[in-house]
Amino acid sequence: LPDSLLSQILSHLPTTKEAVRTSVLSKRWKSLYLLIPSLVLNANEFPNHNSFVSFIDKFLAFSKEQNSILHKLKLSVKKNVNDPPCVTRWLDSVSSSKLNHLDVECLVNRKLLEAIPRSLYVCHTLVYLRLHRVSLGEFVDSVSLPCLKTLVLEHNVYANDVTLESFISSCPVLEDKSIARMVPQNIKFLRV
Repeated sequence: LPDSLLSQILSHLPTTKEAVRTSVLSKRWKSLYLLIPSLVLNANEFPNHNSFVSFIDKFLAFSKEQNSILHKLKLSVKKNVNDPPCVTRWLDSVSSSKLNHLDVECLVNRKLLEAIPRSLYVCHTLVYLRLHRVSLGEFVDSVSLPCLKTLVLEHNVYANDVTLESFISSCPVLEDKSIARMVPQNIKFLRV
């Protein structure tokens, strides 16, 4: 089978970790997992934060080099105080592609929240978005998420109520919305 079809088959495995395991099958399969159009990773499956960051950096660099399109990105990130920011950089690199499904869960305390890059606010192909424990800053440019149908916001920090209202209002085809607020929260009322 051609590599494109094999990578499509590998993308149906539940996690990227299982796709990586197939690399021992033969020399041809050694880097085939790098071509899959989805990346599903949990930081707890890696020995340390540095190996987690290194793996994702390698995967995204290879995808960019091969001009492969990432349709799904699901990350569960766990960081310590001394770990440098990485999620913002990763999201910035994938939001300009044809990303459809984005699920980011940061298991950090409030002082270590990562900011969502501006490029994500204009991702025209995004259909599903889940953000857990991240920071949404103020928008300088307009927000445009024309294809977003499902929005899940959990325990995030928002610059102000206008920021959150603007973010939600920029989703004209939104069908499902769920918001879980962090306590204490600077957003008292939400009008959309």
